[in-house]
Amino acid sequence: MFKRLALLIAIFVCFGLGVYFTYFHRPPTADILAANLAMHGGGGGGGGGNLPPGEEDDDSPTGRSLRVWKRWVKENGYVSIGKLFNKCNGTDKIMIGTVIMLPDEVNGGVTSRTYLNVTLQTPVTGGQMYLTCQYNDNDLYSNQWDLCTVEDGTDDRIIYCPVRPGRRKFVKNLKIPNYLPKGRYSTKAWLTNQNEEMIGCAFADFKI
Repeated sequence: MFKRLALLIAIFVCFGLGVYFTYFHRPPTADILAANLAMHGGGGGGGGGNLPPGEEDDDSPTGRSLRVWKRWVKENGYVSIGKLFNKCNGTDKIMIGTVIMLPDEVNGGVTSRTYLNVTLQTPVTGGQMYLTCQYNDNDLYSNQWDLCTVEDGTDDRIIYCPVRPGRRKFVKNLKIPNYLPKGRYSTKAWLTNQNEEMIGCAFADFKI
């Protein structure tokens, strides 16, 4: 009886360790950063938003905006995992920001930081934020929130309605949770104003 119990426990322990090392045991932070740098070509890549090949090499506003952000990411030695545009669809969208991955020096693991430079033509007095997320190409999560209250209760809030028109710069840190299993994550987020007009659209693609 004791031997059977011991054998059963050993099987469950081995199974648990197998699951842990397969899905939850992360590589060192430096390896995660290196893997994402390699995945995005070592430049300002990340979440391209389905732009045609060579789009960033032309002299259109789209191409110029992509080159400016790519150069900025490279000059600062960042690992880019995402791009922000003025809209989600179309080959004429303009890149207005980037998402980078950084080591989390406080809690361990990695964190993300979003840089956004946008020019608003009209005041933003309301709107919605939408988010979809995939894990290894499978739908994982989707939700939407009121744009003006989505950050209620946070210490690093950046959106305060009404938002005045004009040029605006935003920087937002977001922890990538340490409990997420290993794999590839793809996210899409977009913002609309009180008139349901697109303010911005973000694509991110990373693996841990």
